[in-house]
Amino acid sequence: SVRTAASAIAGAEGVDLSEATVTRILYELAESGVARRVTQERTGQGRPPSRLEPRFPTTVFRRLFALGAE
Repeated sequence: SVRTAASAIAGAEGVDLSEATVTRILYELAESGVARRVTQERTGQGRPPSRLEPRFPTTVFRRLFALGAE
């Protein structure tokens, strides 16, 4: 979910952004068309959770991430 992703990004070493700021940036990426917002099934009251899917191939980013982990 967006909340889980924002929490992980904000908590990463070297990131000096709050979870709320990361969440806002993620939603702005969806509004600008870089990512697509996908609503998940409602599990309770309130707004249903959503997740973002990139609208571009992610192969290069996965490879760069893998190279950084080596």
